[in-house]
Amino acid sequence: MIGENHKSALLVMTDRTTLVTMIEKLNSKNAEEVYHKMNERLTNFNSSWVETLTLDNRKEFAYHYKIVKDLNVKIYFTRP
Repeated sequence: MIGENHKSALLVMTDRTTLVTMIEKLNSKNAEEVYHKMNERLTNFNSSWVETLTLDNRKEFAYHYKIVKDLNVKIYFTRP
C-alpha cells in the first residue's frame, strides 16, 4: 500500500485461506527493504505453512529470487 502523495508505504501480506494479515511499515519502497521485511516476517513460520506467494509486478519485489531461495516457496506474479 502506498500512502498519500507516495510519501509512505506499508507491506501488507495476507493469507487467502485464513485471512491472517501481516502489516509492516516501510521506511522506503526499495527492493532491499521489502525483501528484508518479508524475510523477517515469513521465516518465523513453519516452512510448510508458506508454500506460495503472489506478488505485484513492481520493482519493490525485484529480489523475489532471494525469497524463493531463503524460504523454498513458489512465486507467482499478478497479471497486469
